[in-house]
Amino acid sequence: MRFKYIFLSLLIFVFIQNGFGQKKRKPFSINGGLSATTVFYSAQGIKARKSPFSYVLSGNVNVSIYGYRIPLSFVVSDKNTEFRQPFNQFGLSPKYKWIKLHLGYRNIRFSPYVLNGHTIYGAGAELTPGKLRFGVIYGRFKRKINRAHKVDEPLLDTTNTFSRRGYSVKLGFGSQSSYVDFVFLKVADDTLSLPNQDWQQSKQPQANAALGISSKIKLSSHLRFHADVGYSLFTKNVFARKITDKDVQLVSNYLVPLNLSSQHYGAYEAGLDFKPSNYFNTSLKYKRIDPGYTTMGVYYMQNDVSNITLNMGSNIWQSKIQVKASVGLESNNLRHLRKTTTHRWIGSANLNFTPTKNFGLTANYSNYSINQMGDEVQIADSVKLYQTNSQMMINPRYMIFGKRANHVIVFVYNNSQLNDKNPYTNQLSGFTLNNYMLSYNLNLTQQGLGVSASYTYAKVSMKTAENTNSSFTLGVGKGFFKNKLRLRFSQLFSTSGPQGAKQLLIRPAISGNYKIAKHHSLKFKCYLKSSISDNNYTETSGDFTYTFHF
Repeated sequence: MRFKYIFLSLLIFVFIQNGFGQKKRKPFSINGGLSATTVFYSAQGIKARKSPFSYVLSGNVNVSIYGYRIPLSFVVSDKNTEFRQPFNQFGLSPKYKWIKLHLGYRNIRFSPYVLNGHTIYGAGAELTPGKLRFGVIYGRFKRKINRAHKVDEPLLDTTNTFSRRGYSVKLGFGSQSSYVDFVFLKVADDTLSLPNQDWQQSKQPQANAALGISSKIKLSSHLRFHADVGYSLFTKNVFARKITDKDVQLVSNYLVPLNLSSQHYGAYEAGLDFKPSNYFNTSLKYKRIDPGYTTMGVYYMQNDVSNITLNMGSNIWQSKIQVKASVGLESNNLRHLRKTTTHRWIGSANLNFTPTKNFGLTANYSNYSINQMGDEVQIADSVKLYQTNSQMMINPRYMIFGKRANHVIVFVYNNSQLNDKNPYTNQLSGFTLNNYMLSYNLNLTQQGLGVSASYTYAKVSMKTAENTNSSFTLGVGKGFFKNKLRLRFSQLFSTSGPQGAKQLLIRPAISGNYKIAKHHSLKFKCYLKSSISDNNYTETSGDFTYTFHF
């Protein structure tokens, strides 16, 4: 492809211009790792949940040439996709000083509301000379999918989709801690990527143009401001009926095709962070995303939502006491297109208490309240959504560290409640969950021996039913040959289900890690799971992994 040759030419040019001037640097170095994993599985008494055999090959390589860093990674497996080929993705992002290039499959983030975490197969660059912040990426945002017509393979009978291509440009000024960036995105489906006769079984070709602003500004030594804004023009069918307005035609010619299927959306968030001292900080944040907001540079985004959140934190007694709390209000139906509006109050608090090096306590509490209100219609009491969801966690821990042995005792208590305040639905939806976990770990350092034991009990209570689960796990690990070989054996006993219909689960497992040589290691894991109930079954699974580090 053309962008490959452009990228390689640019890379060679940069090497020639700067490489020979770096004689004090190490001319060439390479490090990384390669691994190969095989997985086997079998089942008796039930339908197999996985393939009997599979494999994964993966690796990462970091190459340095006269100071230029070129990271490369790949993953190859036997898991076929709809395209009947292994899952192969290759990409690299070489970097030298303020120059960073992209080639192949790259995950790019320019703006949370324009281009955020989308994987693009193409080429690009990011340049940060001084205060200038420039970025550009061009390539394929989506691969075309051809419909499979084989009746005996319904999983491959997918809907056709067009190949999607485009580019994004970022231009800004500042540093990592204080900056202003402008981001532009233009992406469209390639109408020539599918034959005309297949369009009836595909989505209509779409196009999108989006503009965003991202900023962080330091107002003072204690006050910081941050904001992100996005505006998107989205055409759902480029062949829909056109609009004859001259201004619209001007935008259609240079930006994105506008017609009767086009829509525009807005999204923004802004916040203030105030930290007057090392002992206290607070922040205020507001976010609003229009109904239907979407861009082709973001896979998924919650829309039709606005929220305002206040966060506070305190750090006292030489960081032995850390407290965090937040409260916020979230609402939907921003343009009053729905018949009902939902409001959610969200509150949470966190405490971390470590008075000594041996004892610590962590506690969390959160509460979410949902109240649905009618705008254009009166909501019937039988279907009205009015709930409160609360969660609490308490985690004390005690540790003793010595020359010969280390002891760690951990207790965790979790409580979750869903309080449905609708008398017509709380019989089925309201519940209370209590979960207890106690664990003990012993590590004999001189003998290289580790022993662990844990017990877990959970109980779910509803007005119409009750379910419990309890499990006990015992594990022993030992090192051999100066810890070159580490073996671990564990045994799990678990019972679950309602009273009178308990299911017993027994799962022994063994795992190990053997360091063959300085750069070579082998890992393995194998377990046998047996279920004793009305429907008995047994599953056996394991994997072997060879790793080469260099």
